[in-house]
Amino acid sequence: MNRTDPINMEQTEEFVIYLRQRRASPQDILERLTDAGEAILAHSLNGNGDGQVTLLLVTNDRLHTELILRRLGCRYDVDRVVLGRLPRQIGSAALLGMRLSAAGIRILYSYVSPGEANAAFVVFKTNDNQRAVAACAA
Repeated sequence: MNRTDPINMEQTEEFVIYLRQRRASPQDILERLTDAGEAILAHSLNGNGDGQVTLLLVTNDRLHTELILRRLGCRYDVDRVVLGRLPRQIGSAALLGMRLSAAGIRILYSYVSPGEANAAFVVFKTNDNQRAVAACAA
């Protein structure tokens, strides 16, 4: 991938799962979703230092994921993000982030998850997801 290659990005939903009460561990949640046939496209585990841990999660089926999270007693929010599939090359996500920044799009956070054998998924939370998708397609 070089700086000008078009990348197929799409807007999608991301689950922000709050794990402070620890009813289910991140591993339990991911295993339950996988066992139920969900494709976990991207995930990231974050802590803020005061004991609040969040699991950020993008799956292929929002409604089914919500059903499983409710059954597990999880507290969560759903947010809009941009998701893309990138070649597994060092720096490819950074190049994409630079492209978004050059287009005047502010990146609030991002993470990369392993995907398939030769690809990874990148997630960007931006101040303008629609423009981010357009900037990556150009």
